[in-house]
Amino acid sequence: MVYRINDKPPVQKAIPLALQHVLVAFTGTLAGSLLLASGAGLDVNDTALLIQCSMFISCIASLIQSLGLWKLPIGSKLPIVTSGSYTLISPMVAMACNPDIGLSGAFGAAFAGSVVLFIFGPLAITYLHKYFTPVVTGSVVLAVGFRPRPSLASQLAGAGMELYQVGDGSQVGSVMTAVAAGYTAGRKI
Repeated sequence: MVYRINDKPPVQKAIPLALQHVLVAFTGTLAGSLLLASGAGLDVNDTALLIQCSMFISCIASLIQSLGLWKLPIGSKLPIVTSGSYTLISPMVAMACNPDIGLSGAFGAAFAGSVVLFIFGPLAITYLHKYFTPVVTGSVVLAVGFRPRPSLASQLAGAGMELYQVGDGSQVGSVMTAVAAGYTAGRKI
């Protein structure tokens, strides 16, 4: 299924694709709010309010991104659903759990950082883009997500990998432990 930018898919294909797009955008926005609410220890009412606020702001940001903002060069003017970033969740949880800062201080810091990024972001992209090529930024993202494990360290030191045949049952315990841990973590959210 390939469509060009001005093509219109038939309704029987467009509706399921649109529903899939909305559900993916909804769960992405919902998950960030739930992570922040859970980490900050919010009750049910405050969690519901946080989810509602994030959905409302996501809607406004999506409209600005899709339609633009008057004649200003803001927004891509493409049909994009904009959601929150997961980057700030850990620092916001840490600030929210600090009694001297609290949740209001965490949101204030996020707002101040957003204003600074909005003002200086285009300048940084214009002047620093030639230094931060896709190879550099990709390497940084890979390095941030890379966490050596003891088994990796032993493999790098020359120890061979253990090979198992499919169906031999030697890793069933590890799989069941991972499934149980995921289930337990999911119930706590």
